[in-house]
Amino acid sequence: MKNKKIVLLFILLFLMVGITSALITAWLTDTENTGSTTFEVGDISYTWSGEMIDNSTKIVPGQELIATTFTLQNASTVSSELRIFVTIEGEYIDETEIEDAISCFSITFGSNWTQYATDGKYYYGSYATPIEVEVGSDPITVVTSLMLDGSKVGNAFSKANFTITLTFEAKQKMHVNWEQLGSIDFETGLA
Repeated sequence: MKNKKIVLLFILLFLMVGITSALITAWLTDTENTGSTTFEVGDISYTWSGEMIDNSTKIVPGQELIATTFTLQNASTVSSELRIFVTIEGEYIDETEIEDAISCFSITFGSNWTQYATDGKYYYGSYATPIEVEVGSDPITVVTSLMLDGSKVGNAFSKANFTITLTFEAKQKMHVNWEQLGSIDFETGLA
């Protein structure tokens, strides 16, 4: 009788440990998408939509990281100009910094985005002739592709950690200062 109670106690203990482990693992690997996000500064408001791939899978060079194309839609009552800059930080598994991590990626922007060489930012239209995004216009395609570039990474990048940040800025007219509209961070430690 005593042996049965001990065996039953061990079985219950193992079940509790198993259930707790499963719940913790599910919590740590949950990648639920939050849907669209609204960025606002003053009277300017944009809705950001799109999705990255499930970040619980290992990524390899040449694998597309964008599941759904990223777009911005003017949700405000004023027309405005847009620009975006991209920063990518990375570190190897031993936590040393990857220099020029942005060059490890291939990023494809939607049509009408032009990079200005002087500041490295992408302007909707161009630096000299920006396109004003009208109120109620169709969504603007921002990023269509993002991949780790296999021609620029090697075995040292195994399990490297990358943080990709897109920062959006907007302004209403030509002689007004740019204001940060918002930013989006993506993190992958699975290269």
